[in-house]
Amino acid sequence: MKKTSQLLLEYGQILISILLASIGLKAFLIPNDFLDGGVTGIAILANIAFGWNTS
Repeated sequence: MKKTSQLLLEYGQILISILLASIGLKAFLIPNDFLDGGVTGIAILANIAFGWNTS
């Protein structure tokens, strides 16, 4: 039983971190034309260069 609650807690933390990262991306990085590293940066660059949807 404890393993199930630990797993749900970890999934909840992952969900919160994904939501915060997406808010930061949409509210700060994309409107100000900042680039990020990794796949996120490539997606933002493709959005700026070609108008492709970032998501």
